[in-house]
Amino acid sequence: MSNREVQDAVNEIRVLASIRHPNIVAFLQAFLNDKDKELCIIMEHCACGDLTAKIERYKKRKQQIDERVVWAYMIQMADALKCFHGKNILHRDIKAANCFLGEDGSIKVGDLNVAKRMKDNFVQTQIGTPFYMSPEVWSNKPYNFASDIWALGCTVYELLALKPPFTGRDFPSLRRSVMTGRFPPIPRNYSKDMGDVVASMLRLVPTKRPTAAGLLKRPEVAQRRNSEWFNKLPTHQICKDVSLIKTIQIPRNMAQLSNRLPKACYPDSRPDSPEAWPVTDRNRKASIEKIHGICLASEMAPLGGPKQDDNRSVCSSVRSGARGRSREPGTTPRLTPRAPEGRKLEKRKSDASSIKNATPRLTPRAP
Repeated sequence: MSNREVQDAVNEIRVLASIRHPNIVAFLQAFLNDKDKELCIIMEHCACGDLTAKIERYKKRKQQIDERVVWAYMIQMADALKCFHGKNILHRDIKAANCFLGEDGSIKVGDLNVAKRMKDNFVQTQIGTPFYMSPEVWSNKPYNFASDIWALGCTVYELLALKPPFTGRDFPSLRRSVMTGRFPPIPRNYSKDMGDVVASMLRLVPTKRPTAAGLLKRPEVAQRRNSEWFNKLPTHQICKDVSLIKTIQIPRNMAQLSNRLPKACYPDSRPDSPEAWPVTDRNRKASIEKIHGICLASEMAPLGGPKQDDNRSVCSSVRSGARGRSREPGTTPRLTPRAPEGRKLEKRKSDASSIKNATPRLTPRAP
């Protein structure tokens, strides 16, 4: 691993080991391999893939995601951001590919290798995935938590329209699209409340966007959160507060890094393990399956088949062959772009794909 990859991975370990939240991918263990050349991170397994895979499945079937499912995802992602921001942590790379689906219907935010703790009111490093970067980041201006809210708005819009709100054939055209702040309306079958909430997150002026806590207090959001159908979803109380681990200094001798990494934190081996990480509670899983009627067959239906009843399950399985991005135990985070699969794309589509799958950029702000 390069020095940059090690620094990013250690930063992710530090943040994840400091947080206990049901909507954030849990850290379990980090260690060096036998030759002390590779840093391995074991994370909570999210068996149902990520939102990108779910969006692609619906796009192929020419179906739309049920609005209640989108509300549930948005509320859970906002809860995760509220936790991050409460610890002065900027995620800086919120996007569909970094939001993972658990078997219990929960959604969990992950991939924190570019997250940053805010020491001042703003940060200046230009970073993020282009389709989800806020106007202030594109303009190379200082930014704060409002930039994460913009990215959340882009993600929710993509769940509704099955495409990003701002597009372009190349980086300059994408930047122009973002800087106008104009995007197509969401599909008509979705409610005005949903459209208003998305629009509030995609305001050009950062101070006019709601905070994560403010978003959850909006009447439209609170109404759904208190509804009967939402309360049937698997939820947990926020777990006890954990102090943010101090910065992990990377030694010159990688063999010494093991002594500086956080201790393993497996639910089955710790009596005080956070309730947000139920791994062996089979009775709970069985009750969830009964409530939501998780049906893998509906996800494996051929293209053009009957429309999936998304009311029955917030979880979408990827066992039909769609590629998920949940990290397997013992693997290191990858910072390389995802390669196109299977078919050759036309040049225009290829350009758009390269923008969407681009890795986060680290460009120092000009003095």
